[in-house]
Amino acid sequence: MRNITTFTISAIALAGVATAEIESSVSAGYHSRYLFRGIDYTGAENDLVDFGYEVGGACDCGADWYAGLWHGRTLNGNGTTGSTFNQTDIYAGVSKDLGIGTVDVGYVVYTFDDNARENDSEAYVGLATGYGGFELGATTYVGTGGNWKNGVFQEFTAGFAQEVGGVALGIELAAGFAYGQAGYGPDVDGLATYSATVSTDYMVSDDITISPYVSYIQNNEAWNINTVDGFVAGVSLGFAF
Repeated sequence: MRNITTFTISAIALAGVATAEIESSVSAGYHSRYLFRGIDYTGAENDLVDFGYEVGGACDCGADWYAGLWHGRTLNGNGTTGSTFNQTDIYAGVSKDLGIGTVDVGYVVYTFDDNARENDSEAYVGLATGYGGFELGATTYVGTGGNWKNGVFQEFTAGFAQEVGGVALGIELAAGFAYGQAGYGPDVDGLATYSATVSTDYMVSDDITISPYVSYIQNNEAWNINTVDGFVAGVSLGFAF
């Protein structure tokens, strides 16, 4: 699933790359678990393969726009793709540099192949600012449909990134808090999830980037249905054109 607020590493990795009027990127990855906001939506702690496509550009008003899709599919125990869990997200948004920081506003729809779960949707607004490799971010998501309708999720991030020998190294801390109907079925008011992530971006070429990461996730005990504590690791391959 596209992480709206985590872009510290990518910003450094793309520094110096010429900006086209319209840019596109594709990505594919493997993840040891699929956890979203601390919750295992597969219900079985399965690993996941995913791919994404995004297109974006700038408009005359001084803002940037983007749109894309993301698809994730869990793996069976024998290592082959299965029908345990399939999710496709479609999103679009605009961002603008305000000088003191960048504001990002958008909308995302989460669709599921499993008939037992209805599709979800939410609008979001985020603000990020940084200096000297340090970056702070805050994003508020408001549910507009499905299980998340009328729910609110707030996420706060703090990160640091540094390029060393052509490799972008980064550390990010994140905290998220849910209010109201903002999760899988039941009321998750009071859910809090925390994570620490170490990641790298290695540019194989001007267009190809390999991004491995390791995260540790910890949740509070206010709502423990399908919440999972522990490590998650993965790697993504990105291609920009």
